[in-house]
Amino acid sequence: MLKVQSVVIEVEVKAQIDDLSEVREKIKTLGGELQSIKRQVDVYLQHPCRNFKLTDEALRLRKSNGKAYLTYKGPKLSPRSKSRLEVEVEVSDLKKTLEILVKVGFKPIGEVKKIREVWKLKEAIINLDEVENLGIFIEIEIKSKDMRKAEESIRKILEKLNIPAIKTTRKSYLEMLLEK
Repeated sequence: MLKVQSVVIEVEVKAQIDDLSEVREKIKTLGGELQSIKRQVDVYLQHPCRNFKLTDEALRLRKSNGKAYLTYKGPKLSPRSKSRLEVEVEVSDLKKTLEILVKVGFKPIGEVKKIREVWKLKEAIINLDEVENLGIFIEIEIKSKDMRKAEESIRKILEKLNIPAIKTTRKSYLEMLLEK
């Protein structure tokens, strides 16, 4: 029998930024280390029987530096962050996976293209994203069983980077692009 893993929540805060190089230098000063630079293309899919916009869920197929991933994102769990259950699996063939999903009724509803710098700062992952047709963003995420503690850690990082909490958003890149 399959064993269910204990639930770890991805706690994430996102904000648009003006100066990528300034934020990058502040991350370095705090001890952050660049892990990778990725070109990513995300295809979001709509469920055939329920409206993910209403249920606050997402299903994403991502191509990232030659690898592909299928990700389910559950509803947001906090009014202060984009905290949610996230389940991800690597898939061997992006095109065939998309074909299967479409054949069973899922519909592609949008695409997000970005260049992502991935930084590690203690327990946090900091993504610096240049999103096509949207702008430059920072995403700080911590995977944790304690959502409140992770939110507080992220808040402290934002303060050290001089990014006011008022500039943060709970919207996804897809939501922002669809609003344009």
